[in-house]
Parts: sequence; C-alpha cells; structure tokens
Amino acid sequence: MSHKAGDADFSKNVSALKYAVAVKGQKVAHEAIQIFGGMGMTDEMSVGMYLKRINVINTLFGNGDYHLKRFISLSV
Repeated sequence: MSHKAGDADFSKNVSALKYAVAVKGQKVAHEAIQIFGGMGMTDEMSVGMYLKRINVINTLFGNGDYHLKRFISLSV
C-alpha cells in the first residue's frame, strides 16, 4: 500500500488510529492496574511496564486529544 506524504485520507486515518490507541490503551492499562492492585505497579509485574509504554505512546507525535482535533479538522 502506498500513500503520498500529503494524502488527507491517510493522515485522517492515522489520526483516528492514534486516537483509538490512546483511548483504548489507557483504558486497558488502568483496568489491568485495578485487577492487579498495587502489585501491578511493581517491577515484578509486567503490567506496570505496559502502563508506562502506553503513556509514552500517547505522548509521542501528539496525544489523543491532539489527534481527535486533527481528525475533525481533516474531516471538514
């Protein structure tokens, strides 16, 4: 699959995906912490590492709010 750098549909789809990952990733990570309790935040459990990873993913190249606004602006 090829795309052009300025392709609006591609950019819109990327923003939609980034927003979905931000929202769903945070929800899954926080639910996992609730399930495992305080142990989920320790280094012995990988749940804490995944929470840290999703937080980094959310801050790279714009967070969910940024991509939601970008998606809306590209849709009009």
